[in-house]
Amino acid sequence: MPPPWERACPLRALLTWWLSAHDVLLAHGAAVGDADGAVVLTAPGGSGKSTTSLACVAGGMGFLGDDYVALEPALARVWSVYGSAKLAPDHLQRFPGLLEPEPARPSDPVDAKRVGWPLREHPERTVVQAPVRALVVPAVVGGPDCRLVPLPASRALMAIAPLTMFQTPGDQRAAFALSSRVVRGVPTWRLELGRDMTQAPVVLRALLDGVAS
Repeated sequence: MPPPWERACPLRALLTWWLSAHDVLLAHGAAVGDADGAVVLTAPGGSGKSTTSLACVAGGMGFLGDDYVALEPALARVWSVYGSAKLAPDHLQRFPGLLEPEPARPSDPVDAKRVGWPLREHPERTVVQAPVRALVVPAVVGGPDCRLVPLPASRALMAIAPLTMFQTPGDQRAAFALSSRVVRGVPTWRLELGRDMTQAPVVLRALLDGVAS
């Protein structure tokens, strides 16, 4: 039985090779928004990416994915692939009724994140594809509030490229080139996460509305 992180994104190697041949990047990241525009969230583990994406679903935003999404640099577009989400067991309590995780298997590591599909419980939040309006790198900083601060494109590239390259089998040079094209095509921001996660969807929705206008 594959571990939970593999069950959340089956056939990842095959998809990586096929999408790369079509100049599409299977990126390590989340995406939330609606059909008119989405924010792509990317960051190393423990930075709050999964918590932010689920907070956005709880706040009424649409959901494309939590762990892997497909990015098409030529059109600055993001596509939903798996629609799965992974969350630490203690964080599940923050979103009651939002994510019903699959049962843990006897072979799963004790500290493994739980896997679920939020769109099963909330199909109205489904977004299949959307224009990418911004690339956002979340970071837990403490304090009461969430806020956006501008982030240099080079820092955003360092957030998305290494994880995408090393966690996704395939041509790493092609993955880096596609990551670079994605970053160059959209505004880049750092999302500083405070204790009140209900602010995250408000901040990101304001960002999307501002970009659209």
